[in-house]
Amino acid sequence: MLERMKALLKAQEVCALATVSPEGQPHCSLMFYITDDNGQHIYLLTRGETKKYRNLAANPAVSLLIDNREVRSPGEPPLALTIGGICETLPAGGLREAILARILARHPHLEALASDPEIKVLSVRGISLQLLQGPTSVCYAQMT
Repeated sequence: MLERMKALLKAQEVCALATVSPEGQPHCSLMFYITDDNGQHIYLLTRGETKKYRNLAANPAVSLLIDNREVRSPGEPPLALTIGGICETLPAGGLREAILARILARHPHLEALASDPEIKVLSVRGISLQLLQGPTSVCYAQMT
């Protein structure tokens, strides 16, 4: 089942990123993303002055929701993957630049955002996964 979860993660390109403020208020943002080859890390871009980034600076625990609603065939069950993880900002250097180039290769419409000298490249390390398949079937997995 873990492989099915990773396949959904890799196949999609938009997720909802949930963060929590220092006061305990949830915040959700629609984000474009890419993954590493094994699906354990999810990479995203944001500006440093955003609410989500301030939340991440105070609490790096996040949740991501990825689903197949836009590509689902008629009769195919809806899939919703929730990933719990820890987010960090990639420091300047080779990995950050390589990830930024990969993000732009998959999402060229993010060029204006990526050209901001203060752009933050985020890495979410997935820890727990929950896959809903239709309204009643649920599977859980841990990333290794």
